[in-house]
Amino acid sequence: MNDQSLNDIINYDFEKNEHKLRGHDLYLSDYQTEVLNRYNIQIENYLDMKSLLFAIEDVLASSYDEVDDLSTVADQIAEFNYYHFTSK
Repeated sequence: MNDQSLNDIINYDFEKNEHKLRGHDLYLSDYQTEVLNRYNIQIENYLDMKSLLFAIEDVLASSYDEVDDLSTVADQIAEFNYYHFTSK
């Protein structure tokens, strides 16, 4: 493990990255909410994670700018949705 990886672990903000119930059936971290707000995606307009993901994908598909942070959030939401809401 290098020094940067160790610093990332030591300085990790658990509270900012903790998933919390937001609105109807949306579980998002503070960081994810901040990124969605930055792209004018109003989470209160969505009833579940799937509909929110479709809205994010629309923004990603229509954007000409770098949207790495939004793409990362979409991946995080999809992973959370799969592991918490998919019957296995």
